[in-house]
Formats: sequence, structure tokens, C-alpha cells
Amino acid sequence: MEFNRFQTPQPGIPRPFHFPDFDRFYLRNGLEVLLAERPDFPLVSVNLCIKSYPLADTEHKEGTANLLCELFSEGTKKRNSEQIAEELEFTASQFSAHTDWNAIHLDMNTLSRNLDTAMDVFSDMLQNPIFPEAELERIRQEILTDRLRIVDNPAKLNSEQFIRFLYHGMRYALPIEGSNTSIQNISRADIQTFYNRHLVPGNAVLIFAGKINRETAETVSEKYFASWEEGPVPSLPDLDFQQPQKTRVHLIHKPGSSQTELRMGHLGIERKNPDYYAVTLLNEILGGYFLSRINMNLREEHGYTYGSGSAFSYRPGMGPLHISAAVQSEHTAQAALEVLKEISKIRSEEISEKELQNARGQITGLFPIAFETADQVALGLSNIVLSQLPDDYYNTYRNKISAVTREDILESAQKYLHPDKMLIVVTGDRAIIEKDLKDTFDVTVYDVQGNEI
Repeated sequence: MEFNRFQTPQPGIPRPFHFPDFDRFYLRNGLEVLLAERPDFPLVSVNLCIKSYPLADTEHKEGTANLLCELFSEGTKKRNSEQIAEELEFTASQFSAHTDWNAIHLDMNTLSRNLDTAMDVFSDMLQNPIFPEAELERIRQEILTDRLRIVDNPAKLNSEQFIRFLYHGMRYALPIEGSNTSIQNISRADIQTFYNRHLVPGNAVLIFAGKINRETAETVSEKYFASWEEGPVPSLPDLDFQQPQKTRVHLIHKPGSSQTELRMGHLGIERKNPDYYAVTLLNEILGGYFLSRINMNLREEHGYTYGSGSAFSYRPGMGPLHISAAVQSEHTAQAALEVLKEISKIRSEEISEKELQNARGQITGLFPIAFETADQVALGLSNIVLSQLPDDYYNTYRNKISAVTREDILESAQKYLHPDKMLIVVTGDRAIIEKDLKDTFDVTVYDVQGNEI
């Protein structure tokens, strides 16, 4: 059989998919429990989601939620950190805790036969942490050291500055781990206060996925979480978002850079927006996969980059639309102009039927592989809870993607893409890129610490 390597293969028929059926029940203290039984998995994935996140950090002490997560496995009233590690290892269990912009997550994977023993350790870390002062200082210094290295990572430096300018004055403007100053302001008492206020059963959901049935889930939940002390469910701050007023460039001067990191975008949409499915396809065609317009333009047509992409990210309130690429420095201004050209084009005329079919095939074809493990199923359930999605969300997803029309995508492009209000952040050597940028854009220059030059 001969293949035409210059012809894009046609999307095949999507394989059958059914998201696992799941149960939901509540403990008397208000803890919500979700269970997806998958007897074909040898593991049980446990995910406890706290519906608070870094937006709850106190002003000037940003990073508190992140430090809290780092300290869960560092000691409890019954176990020190070595004992926790040894018991988890003995049961072949893996534990991690982290926070993103949507929740605080405590995750554990364990063999189903070891679930009871592993949950004893898990629940102890959740309900009885002591936040040792010495471990707090050690972890604080590790985070501060990691942040010092950001100036040597142009991609991360540029992404942080993009978010800083986009969400100026909001908690979102700082990284999840906080700033160098705020991290140093956080005391053990601050972490304990955050814990006392936000880690209450009515503000949480416990998720089991894998080789576990309803009876076992109820037994384990009652045994280890029924005594979790109730408390008032905290409220989170109101958010006030401001779209950029005009297209402008923020240039982060990094002398000697061999290439330029380019970020472009503005505020996107809320996850609950009814145009979510149309925007998903819009982004796929604009910059969401290899055959997208931006990638074909910057990589294949002009050779400015090895790859580029775009994404609408979701978080409480309005997440960002961000377009990213690492481009040849001498073509920085032209690359930005080409991106703006593609945005203007997709706002002005309908996409082709072939583009729609290719993008739809990409999304629907890859969708089932996102739920092949117990971890992935548990993550999917947490998304349903945290984003307040209907229980049948995953089983109707592909049908709703398939229902999006070319007209829907054009309408969404006109509503949610704003080439005249584009935040552009570039990190590179100003000696190479500044003149061309200033010939086209309004440009402000900063050093790697974010101070205006």
C-alpha cells in the first residue's frame, strides 16, 4: 500500500466511549463522596479536593495554600515524616498534594488490597497535620531557590510576566507559589489559620476510582472521615476582570538570548459560558494542534519557530487565552504580526469544512484516551464537581462538539478574539528585537525582575 505523505489523512470513525458510571453519597458532616468502580483496574485512585485555592491567600502572604500542600506529608500528631514515607512505601502507595487555581488536591494511588491501611495514613495527614517549623523553613528556602532560577528560564519568565500584566492587581497576577517577598512573610500560624478555615468537610469532595465497590467506599469513608470536624464553608473573594485596552508589547530584556519567547493573548471566557464547545473548536483550528493556522503559518510557511500553539485556560472567573512560541529573534515583530493576521482572518470569514472536520476529528478521536487509568477517571470526576458540570458531561461531550457549526465558530471568533486588545509579551535581547517591535507596536521595556527600564 502506498501513502501520499503530502495528503492529510481523513479522520476515522470515533471509537465507542462511555465514561464510567459513578455513585455519589454524603457523610453526616457534609463530605461529598464520589465513586467510579472499575474492577479491571488493580489500583484505587483517591482524590480529595478542597474547593479553596490560592485566591484565598491573604494579601502580602500569597503562597500560603501552596506551602500548606507541601507540608501535609511532613508530620502529623501520630506520625513523623519518616513514618509516613515508610508506611506509604510498605503499602505500595503514592501520595502527593498540590494546589492549582481550582482546588487543593490530595491524591493517592494504592493497591486495592491495601486501601484500608493506606487510608489510615491519608486521613491522618489530612486531619492531623502539625506543620513542623523546621520543615516549613526548609521548604520555604527550596521554593525561594527555585524562583531564583526563573530568570534563567526564558519560557517560564515570559509566561509569568504575561500573567502579571494580564491580571494586574489581582491574586492571579502572582504565581501559585507567591512572590519572593510574600513567601517570606508566611508564618506557621498563617498556614494553620488557612487550614482551619478552608479544610472542612463541607468544602471538600472525596473521590474513589478503580477497583472499589460502593460498600467498601462507604465503609472506608465512614471509618476515616466521619470524625472530620465540621466547620462553616468559607466564601471566596469577588473578582473584577479588566480586558487590555489596546494592543501593546511588553519587552523583557534578557541580554544574550539566542531566541525570543513570545506570548500573546487576553482574557478568555468562563468555563460555564454556553459557547464553550464552539470556543474549544475555534481554538483547535487557530492554534490548538499541529495543523492549526498559527502553527502552519509560523512553522511551515515562514520557519520562524519549531512549534507554536494557543489555549483557553479555565479557572474561577475568566482564564486567559494565551498564544505561545519560541521564535527566531530577528523575526519577533513579524511573527507577532502573523499571529494577529491569523486572528483577524478567522474573525472575518468562515473556516472551511475540511478544517472543521480535521479539528473535530482530532478532539473526538483523542478524547477516549484521556480516561484510560484510574487517575484519569478520578481527575475527570473532580472536574465535574469543581466546574459544576452535569453528571453526563463526558458522555455527551463528543456529541456537543459534533454539533458545532462553521457559523458557530465564526460567531465565537468575533465575540472572544480581540486583535485590537492583544497583550504581547516578549523575552529576548532588546538589541536585536526592540527596533522592529517599535516600528510596529507601542513598546515598554523591562528588566528580568519586571522593573521598567
